[in-house]
Amino acid sequence: MAPSSPGRQRITLLQERSSGTFAQVYLARATGQGGLSRLVAVKVLREKWNDGGEFVVRTQDEARMLARLRHPNIVRVEEMTQLDGRLAIIMEFVDGVDLKQLVEILGKRGERIPPRAAFQIVAKVASALDAAYRKTPRGHSRPIEVVHRDIKPSNVMLTAEGEVKVLDFGTARGLFDDREAHTQALRFGSLKYMSPERRDGDRGQHAGDIYGLGLVLMELLAGKWMPLLPEGRRHDSKVDELLDELDTGMDGEDWEAAVRKVLGQMTAQSVEERPTGQQAVRLMRAFSDRAAGLALEDFAADVVGGVLASAFPEVDQPSGALAGQELEIQLRQSADVSGDRPAAAPPRPAQPQRPAPPPPPPQRPQPAAPPPLPPLTPSPSRPRRSAPPRPAQPVPVAVAAPRPGPPPPPPRPPASAPEKKPPWLLIGLAGVVAFLGVLVVGSVAAWAMLRPAPEPEMIPEAGHEVEVVIDDDMIQWVRLLDGGERLVGGDTDGLQGTVPTGAYELAVKVVGRSTASSWVDIDGPASWTCRSAKEGRVSCVDETGKREDLELMAD
Repeated sequence: MAPSSPGRQRITLLQERSSGTFAQVYLARATGQGGLSRLVAVKVLREKWNDGGEFVVRTQDEARMLARLRHPNIVRVEEMTQLDGRLAIIMEFVDGVDLKQLVEILGKRGERIPPRAAFQIVAKVASALDAAYRKTPRGHSRPIEVVHRDIKPSNVMLTAEGEVKVLDFGTARGLFDDREAHTQALRFGSLKYMSPERRDGDRGQHAGDIYGLGLVLMELLAGKWMPLLPEGRRHDSKVDELLDELDTGMDGEDWEAAVRKVLGQMTAQSVEERPTGQQAVRLMRAFSDRAAGLALEDFAADVVGGVLASAFPEVDQPSGALAGQELEIQLRQSADVSGDRPAAAPPRPAQPQRPAPPPPPPQRPQPAAPPPLPPLTPSPSRPRRSAPPRPAQPVPVAVAAPRPGPPPPPPRPPASAPEKKPPWLLIGLAGVVAFLGVLVVGSVAAWAMLRPAPEPEMIPEAGHEVEVVIDDDMIQWVRLLDGGERLVGGDTDGLQGTVPTGAYELAVKVVGRSTASSWVDIDGPASWTCRSAKEGRVSCVDETGKREDLELMAD
């Protein structure tokens, strides 16, 4: 029998819960035809971005992507609709507080999230990132490799029941057929939590999410915000300084050292040093077993409920410009869009009953030593079985019956005792060695006599002085590249150096945007003054007044 239609639902906006640059999120009440009601969240795109451009398609992509991802730590999307001509997404309502709000409220009290709870929060976020990237959604033949690209405290929510939800996949990228958005002028994400490779123009990979998650964990353990990390060689040394000051809350010096090492790997400048999401989950769980403080559920029950009561008004108290507005939606039957459970599969034919499985093994004892660090071997979820030891085989011994008579003869020398080698064999071996030595010496001498004479050393071409002056606070760095290899690189102060004659790529990075670049011919001294221009481009003017408009690199 076909499942009944869920019918239409009326959505009434109640309270504005958050307001960002691109969208507002409202608490709303959804009422069905039968009178049943529930709370939902409605994300409404702001009017100035609702022109059918990139922000609209990104918001649509976020809804499609979240509809495919089914994970307890990822917020669920139910439907897309319109509210007064503005795109609106109906989402699962998370009755909680984000980590940014929580850390700031606790900081005013001189408190912080307990280390044990912090490790458990990060383990759940890592599990969500791992599932989004590595697991195959139902109905798909392969993982869609979703990369969030904006992991930060304000995008992680915690409820009073200890639930953890990852929000805001609007900046994410993934492999799915109906994706519409492709980055144009702006580079999405928060600069502070952006990995070094993304600052350099990379589109963003799974390792970049782990980098942001490592910074979030450092801030949760510290109970305060970390500074913007420098680029280049100073990056890892600055991370080490911050880790030395960090109170990890671990039981024992070995465990403290293990936490600092893992955090150093998660936030390393090199992508290869960072663990995967799957590895991070196992590490965080191991750390939480040894950390001090309340567990996540106990902490959330004691603290989050009070924070919610003080931060937000009662549900029946409206707030926000859109409060009181209504819209109607027809919830779709597809589980990929609405989030409802799919129709039950037809019953399978009865199978012969199998014997009951053996009882599960006893719970593993608490580890006594720090877990292995990446590169990692999976930590077992149950005790490993080892093959039972084989019984030692007795060595057969012949026992002679006692008899009278003379004592036995003295024992023979061991069979393994070396026998004397005939002199002629040693002489032959010495002759072979001598012959080989003469052959090698002769070959080396012949090669030395016949090898070609070395070519004369080339005198390098004299270089040309190159200077780029930055006349804009929004420019993050400027570089001169040769086939992608950095020849001259600077920072917000510009660059100065010497290069030979040739064609080079002049690249300029603007904060929060893609890298802009252009090819320039250098056959003499060159000097440019650069500043950001409209639509994310960069304009550089040389000493003669000639202008180079640097185009954006594709994301």
